Amino acid sequence: MRQNKFRLLNGVLANFSVVLTGMTLMFLIELLNIQWLRVIFYAIFVIILIPLAVLYSLLGILLLWNALTVWHRESHTLGNMLTLLLGILIIIVLPIMRAIDSKLLSDQAVGLYITLVEPVILYLVFWFLAFITSFILTRLYRPKYNQDYIIVLGAGLLNGKDVSPLLASRIQIALDFANKQF
Repeated sequence: MRQNKFRLLNGVLANFSVVLTGMTLMFLIELLNIQWLRVIFYAIFVIILIPLAVLYSLLGILLLWNALTVWHRESHTLGNMLTLLLGILIIIVLPIMRAIDSKLLSDQAVGLYITLVEPVILYLVFWFLAFITSFILTRLYRPKYNQDYIIVLGAGLLNGKDVSPLLASRIQIALDFANKQF
């Protein structure tokens, strides 16, 4: 985190830390067998789990909303439409596959689906959660106002000469940050 706060590894390590700490606390509370502590722990666990479940269930809608925002603000390239494809996959394709898998497909095909597709989905969910956690960590640690220089990441120019809205917003954020220096 000190060397590079933007690394995806920070999100992975933070997620593992939270899960392992939660599991350790759960085992410790169960071993201690203190009822009031158990009630508090599981109440906090449910309070944390409900927003995560809501976010996960709305993931397809959020991805489509992001795709719509990018569609209006940026160019219509394949890279900019990845959230649209993921949203359609989550909202339309996966439920259809779940609905038809046991009715139309043989037991071997369903087994193959479970063996091949579900690990890929879990893999993508793992990295998505790592990305979200890494993003939240970068938002929590703001840079100090004593920087000698500011690096602005580029974004493609529209028609080879016009600044895109994404690049314009990055430049504006850098200018606002530069005006707060020293």
